Amino acid sequence: MKEHLRKFLKQSISQHELESWFDPLDIYLEDDSTLVVQFPHPHFEHWFNAGPRNRFENQAREILGPGFTIRYGFVGHDFPSSRASSPPKAASIDFPFGHRFTFESFYSNDKNAFPLASALQVAQSTDARFNPLVICGQGASGKTHLLRAIANVISKRVPASSMFVGTVLDLNEIIINLNNNSSRIRRHFADTSHIFVDEMERLVDFPDVQTELITLFNLFRDAGKQMVFSCLGKVAGYDFLDPALKSRLEWGLIVFLKNPDLDVRLRYIQADLKTRRIRLTKDQMLTLARQFTDFRLLQGILTKIAAFAEFVKKDIDEADFRQILSHTEQTPKPRVEAADIIAVTARHFNVSEAELLGNKRNKQIAMARQVAMTLSREILGLSYPVLGQLFGGKDHSTVLYSIRKIKKIEQESKEMKNLLNSLSLACQSKDQKTT
Repeated sequence: MKEHLRKFLKQSISQHELESWFDPLDIYLEDDSTLVVQFPHPHFEHWFNAGPRNRFENQAREILGPGFTIRYGFVGHDFPSSRASSPPKAASIDFPFGHRFTFESFYSNDKNAFPLASALQVAQSTDARFNPLVICGQGASGKTHLLRAIANVISKRVPASSMFVGTVLDLNEIIINLNNNSSRIRRHFADTSHIFVDEMERLVDFPDVQTELITLFNLFRDAGKQMVFSCLGKVAGYDFLDPALKSRLEWGLIVFLKNPDLDVRLRYIQADLKTRRIRLTKDQMLTLARQFTDFRLLQGILTKIAAFAEFVKKDIDEADFRQILSHTEQTPKPRVEAADIIAVTARHFNVSEAELLGNKRNKQIAMARQVAMTLSREILGLSYPVLGQLFGGKDHSTVLYSIRKIKKIEQESKEMKNLLNSLSLACQSKDQKTT
């Protein structure tokens, strides 16, 4: 472990410095979450604390990631060292909800000043004044980043183990494991100090989670416990939400994140390249900022450039840069639309799209219609009333019955499971040739 850490530190710390304070340390992993650092003698400890300690811990955080704690002591002595006049306190380098998710690493400008200020207020406050905080935005706008940054700040004063931070899917898994028993669910969360739920748009697939979330919401609100939610788009447009849950979300503070603009993307590129010690010209950085408007794609191309610099050629010239770009997708894949799902499903079942959207009930057409409804629900997240309108004005109860029927068959039949996977992939690749 020590050699691995030394190699990483060498990228930003001189050989002379490493020899003066790093090499004398005895470093090893005590377990999967504890890094042990032992000093050769007490005087070295005092000098280390006053000098390179902060720098060492900041660098160690980068390589170890979340979930680690540093323990200090002396070679040949138990912890805490009896020879230390003031033994150093264990240094936490843990960002339990992801070391990438900090306010310092959230790149923004005046366009997102209000959401950022609101998130900071919630993170630093102990009175749950804005409860809940709902962070809305389009894909890759930074919703998850802010939600987890708040959680990381709060974890510095509240045990992370007492906080729930996860997605709707994570919440659903807990509810399933507790057999959908409301009493058991309430007891499970009784000692939870904060709740953070990401991807609220996925509630469209989990009506049982909505029911339990209303109960939990009431308990947390009454107890003055902070809640933070994030969702794609705007809560006002979520016609699938239970009115009781929707109104509760609207009680709090709703903020909307705008996607990173050119200025933010450029600053992010500059900081990322500086951290990776990669040199690009101003024109090249501007090219990246202009072409990769989707933040996830931007992060992907920067990773690709870093890999090229590490494994192929450290100094990237213009020809290298252009070659990397030429082999990189610069736009997100086309968004799947209902028409794609209908076309793919109709072709597979050898029925017309008009028949699929109509009222004929023969076995082949009915099955095709039910499969298309299920795929539209899973891929697009459409509500039951919207699906009913899409498929010929069906009642939402008919849609619900159809989807439950297909999901039941899927659980019992590997053939149906494979079919749904195959059609889903075909829809998302816009491949109309699935048979």
